[in-house]
Amino acid sequence: AEYMGGLEPSFVAHLRRFEAADAGQATERQVTPAGALLDLLLIASQLARISGSHYHAIERANLLPLVLAALGHADGDVRAKAANLVGNLCRHTDHFYGALASHGILTALVHLCKDEHQDVRKFACFAVGNACFHSAATYPALASSIEPLMALLEDPEAKTRANAAGAIGNLARNSDSLMSRLLDAGAVDALLARVVSDPEANPRRIALFSLGNLCAARDFRAALVERLGASALAVIRELSISDSDPTIRTYAVRVEQKLGLVSAAGARPAQE
Repeated sequence: AEYMGGLEPSFVAHLRRFEAADAGQATERQVTPAGALLDLLLIASQLARISGSHYHAIERANLLPLVLAALGHADGDVRAKAANLVGNLCRHTDHFYGALASHGILTALVHLCKDEHQDVRKFACFAVGNACFHSAATYPALASSIEPLMALLEDPEAKTRANAAGAIGNLARNSDSLMSRLLDAGAVDALLARVVSDPEANPRRIALFSLGNLCAARDFRAALVERLGASALAVIRELSISDSDPTIRTYAVRVEQKLGLVSAAGARPAQE
């Protein structure tokens, strides 16, 4: 079949008749059948999650205007499902990066990182993280996400904290163009604090891996060592030696390697 079930453009166009004139603004036109919209978002999200080979079918369905409207929907469940869909549209490749930026969807995601609904925040930072994982093409559009993501490192939900930490690391994964802004925002200290203090394993691991991404920026190595200071570097060394979590130990060594404090073989330079 040319179109996968539920993604026929005529059906999507029918649902789009119910979009609000302005995202998040209740109007006489905002009578979206939330159940049908949720089903469509779920179908598209599952297809996108399964394989990037489905991206072209989703693209042909012309879903992005509807996704943008759903991100501003009055129902928090709809906003959450729409953000999750965006994350899955970015899971496998950067195929949708340009279209997401041009439709204003990345800007909407940054706003949703501050949403009152817990699941919306969780999926919004998941989507932001995936939207900058494969390349640096979206870094300009996502630069304003740094501050909201930093705040989400303190979110009550462990998964949200982990997603936020991963997204911060991805903003340094492909380019050092946002490093100055990340440093000025205190990302290094915040990530290390999450490693040290978070009661859950996953946020700790992802925060430390993301710290390693920041430390991979060679042109900023001296600034990173200075920003961390002797006490923080001692904490990282202690993590690499004696933390009870073997993944934390591995990631701590990775940070030291990125900073040039140990060799790839794990040897530390001689001290004068």
